[in-house]
Amino acid sequence: MRATFVSTDELSQTCPVVHQPDVYPFAAEILRRISGNTLFDLGCGPAQKLVAFHPEFRLVGIDRGENLEYCTRNYDFGEWVAHDFEERPLTISKRWDLAGSGVICSDVIEHLEHPEPLLETLAELVEQAPFALISASERNLAWEQNDLGAPAQHVSEWNLDEFKQLLESAGLHLWAAGLTYDNDKDLQKKSIAILVRARPLLQRAPEDFRVTAIVCAFNEADVIEHTLDYLTQQGIRVVVVDNWSTDGTAEKAQQFTRSGMVRVERFPADGPSGTYDWHRLLSRVEEIAAAEETDWIVHHDADEIRESPWPAMNLRTGLYQVDQEGFNCIDHLCVIFPPTCESETAGARVPSAFQHFEFGKRPGHFIQKKAWKKQPERVMLADGGGHDVGFPGRRVYPLRFLLRHYPIRSQEHGRRKVFAERLARFNAQERKERGWHNHYDAFPAMDTLIRDSAELLPFDDRHFHTEYLTERLAGIGILR
Repeated sequence: MRATFVSTDELSQTCPVVHQPDVYPFAAEILRRISGNTLFDLGCGPAQKLVAFHPEFRLVGIDRGENLEYCTRNYDFGEWVAHDFEERPLTISKRWDLAGSGVICSDVIEHLEHPEPLLETLAELVEQAPFALISASERNLAWEQNDLGAPAQHVSEWNLDEFKQLLESAGLHLWAAGLTYDNDKDLQKKSIAILVRARPLLQRAPEDFRVTAIVCAFNEADVIEHTLDYLTQQGIRVVVVDNWSTDGTAEKAQQFTRSGMVRVERFPADGPSGTYDWHRLLSRVEEIAAAEETDWIVHHDADEIRESPWPAMNLRTGLYQVDQEGFNCIDHLCVIFPPTCESETAGARVPSAFQHFEFGKRPGHFIQKKAWKKQPERVMLADGGGHDVGFPGRRVYPLRFLLRHYPIRSQEHGRRKVFAERLARFNAQERKERGWHNHYDAFPAMDTLIRDSAELLPFDDRHFHTEYLTERLAGIGILR
């Protein structure tokens, strides 16, 4: 017996609720990053979410009955195709540019008595399309009744692990998986979102794949050892560019040079300048990057931790994954860990003492293109303030890597760093002409720098990648 299909788009016509509000923006952002041109929607419903991306993308919607009639009658753009996934797989048309398509299948599969034809269609589509994004309610998290009060019309439901297994058993390889908002009213992560594609992720980078991190530092003695240990343990070589620290940062870094994985230099070479000349320092990073015998470069700060988008894959292997897919630049999602009463009590040690975070919301936090494949010519990093490396033929990977930032580690550290070591040393010309170095201007000179953890988000390594899928990979859902 065939189930009655009521799409969440149909429900949203009569109720002011947007279901799974981040799914379509998530797919669209990934498609932009691969310079795609088409959103391909399996089970598009009345297509309100899909048509929001016209005319940016060409649209192809697949559905049946009243849904398809509605789309054909109301939208004279795009392509609307009749098909019933309960009966058979979709016949793939040669006229579709699947190589430039992102495929969406949102809140459809749980309404099907027989999902096999849909899964077969998805597997065939991603043989040519770069990715498909599939969403469904998470059985263990969803209410017995949906948030509108009507009985949920689902034939089948899965929890996250079961849904992963279902897709993998259909020959689909997981690119990323996690949770997304069920609707835009209660903002609860009760729905699954999974990116799939035709090829599996790599397991490990080869030994001869070389990565060099260039770490700029000034008075970072409390974190430099952790940063260098974290990078070198992964087989990443490091060049520390110390801006004449006065707290022993360079001396601590020098201890790592015995392994042959770390080199330390002072900048400027002829002695401290008395000012923080960021453009000159970044120009030196450009020079070092051009001279290094390496495959990839990471422009890295001493108070950061970088991670690949895949929890089980370290940074070096993540860069190799990107390299093998034909991309040559990495963007990052910045999450900031402020000091709290809890971190003060725990000793302000990075990262163990910091269990609360917030997503970066300044414009610069959303431009973090700070890792790139070694180029034949010198890259342009200084003019972009170190946030946006530039070179001909740049191809930025569609999923962002994670940048965990620990700029202020305690009340005492913050007051010293901001008011004694930074504000007085910033290059006045760079502040005036380039608009740089203004991020500390609003810091309270007398008030506490300690944040209330209740105003922040709890960080748990076991759940973070699942809970914040769209935010960490594409920045979707942060500025809500």
